[in-house]
Formats: sequence, C-alpha cells, structure tokens
Amino acid sequence: MRRSGIVLPMKIEILLSFIGASTLLFLTPGPSMTLILANGAAHGTRAGIVTVLGNAAGFAIVLLIVLAGLHLIAQHFEAWFPIVRYLGAAYLLWLGIRFLQRSLKTSEEKTPTKTSSRNHFFSGIFVAFANPTALSFLAAFLPQFIDPDSEKFLQSSVLALVFISVCVLVQSGIAVAANRAGQWLLSGKGRLIDQIAAVVLIIGGLLLILARG
Repeated sequence: MRRSGIVLPMKIEILLSFIGASTLLFLTPGPSMTLILANGAAHGTRAGIVTVLGNAAGFAIVLLIVLAGLHLIAQHFEAWFPIVRYLGAAYLLWLGIRFLQRSLKTSEEKTPTKTSSRNHFFSGIFVAFANPTALSFLAAFLPQFIDPDSEKFLQSSVLALVFISVCVLVQSGIAVAANRAGQWLLSGKGRLIDQIAAVVLIIGGLLLILARG
C-alpha cells in the first residue's frame, strides 16, 4: 500500500495498531522493565541502554525463530513458560540479593566493582527469554497482524523491524528516566540506589514467580 510516496506491505491502520500494541507491551511492568530500571538507576544510563540493546537482541532471536517458520518451536513456547519464568525469576532474585548485600556494606567495606557492558548486554538477552508476555505476543499475537493473502515475508520483516525499534525507543526512555530518578535520589551516596534496585529486582522476581503461565 502506498502512503505519501512510501510503499507499505500492509494497511497503515494495521501498522499503527501493531505499534500501539508493541508500545503498551514494553510499558507493561515485567522482568525486562525491572532489570532496565535497576541497571539504569544503579549503574547509569549507559548500563541501562546496554541492557536495552541486549533485550532487543533477545527479542530479535525469538523473532527469527517465529519468522523462520519454525512453527513447532513457536507452538511449544507456552509449554516452556513455567521453566523459563522460574529461571528468569531466580535470576532477578539473585541480582536483587547482590544489590541488597552491596547496600549493607559500609563505604570502607565497598570495593569499586565494575559490571561490564557485556554482563549488562547478556543479562538483557536472558531476561528477554524470561518474559512470558512478550513471548506470547511474538509467537501467537504477531501473526494476527499478517495478511495471509499478501507477501508474508515482507510483512513479517516490517513488523519485526517495528517491534525492535519500539523496544529500543521505549526501553531507552525507561533507562534514562531510571538514571535521572537515581541521580535525584542518590544525593552523593550509592546505598539508597542499591536498596531501591534490590527492592525492584526482588519484587520483580516474586511477581514473575506468582504470574500465571
């Protein structure tokens, strides 16, 4: 379909609906938002953005699985949810405990610990696979935006690019907001931010355990 000189493989209404649904998905509290908030507040905007990029990479892998036509794998996403959810919850709880332990140390006991960008990136990837809502969206909901009578590959490619773009834009905003809030609360000391990050991560892990598959 042509709109203002741009050729779209689908109706603009469908594309806008998909953008809206994707935006709401990434604004919904979950393991991805929890980790980005914690990293952004405790380690700064750069750490939050790197986590976002890792999360986007994780979703890109899932998209490749779905769009490659591996229907058997896609159909079994739901069966994997309990295992993946508990692994993700355990990871968030572990991170929360680490932040809590750090917050309990005195300034003399603390040693400057550097969390590498690689760790933030791979944590983002891991949490993407521990997000049942996002996996359901990609495996079951996304195909509903594809017109079976039109070019499926082109439609799928556009939707995949839109999804990843929305992911990066929305979550980057969350990371920046988390860092700004962290700086406001920090007041020169890191203990409060460590405690807030610990609470956010632990609550996120507990909610993930309690969530219905």
